[in-house]
Amino acid sequence: MFVWGRTSASNKLTGLFTNPDLNLWDASYQAQPFWIFFQIRQQDMPGENTLRSFLQRYHTLGNERTALAQIIDENWAPNNVYGQLDTFFALFAREREIGAWRTGPTGGAYPEILGPDGANIVPAVAETPVPLAAGASYTVSQTVSPLGSDYYHLSFQPGTDGHDLTVSVTVPPGGDYSPSGNTAGYSRTQAIQLAQADALVLIISGRGAGGSYTLNAHIA
Repeated sequence: MFVWGRTSASNKLTGLFTNPDLNLWDASYQAQPFWIFFQIRQQDMPGENTLRSFLQRYHTLGNERTALAQIIDENWAPNNVYGQLDTFFALFAREREIGAWRTGPTGGAYPEILGPDGANIVPAVAETPVPLAAGASYTVSQTVSPLGSDYYHLSFQPGTDGHDLTVSVTVPPGGDYSPSGNTAGYSRTQAIQLAQADALVLIISGRGAGGSYTLNAHIA
């Protein structure tokens, strides 16, 4: 894959898109998009093999989770928001949505990845569609996996211009989520003016533990 830009099975590249809440540590070969992202975003200079650095650390420690956390922590500046595995994965979750998971900050990398049939694979993240009209509400209680993500595509119906969207995510004690990282219960509410918005994609990513949450959305 990293030499020829080609994968031996399409599901190795699409698995984390069709099932984005799959725990990264359970994804096996389907974790390929994350490792591509890791290789690209961890590079400090062209040609640097960051995946090899991880494998060498894993060989030394015998624990892939500790090895990955250490490599990420060492590569980012102190106190950088993405210098931890949990938040680095949250960055992957965002880039997976916008299609930037296989390009570096300056572009390049893998503009095309071919399947075994030679066709270009362009995976799209599976999202929960949430159409909302003026005055409508949406509520769901769900569970997100450790190092997994849930995606909600809130689409605003005609007549919502000038209205306000209020989104709140509440988690009970015991979970571990991005962006809060709070395990003692957490609630965040954000109001968004809809005059120039047609849709919003909300990503809820589990950190090391994941857990349950309740999402509420309302257009007033």
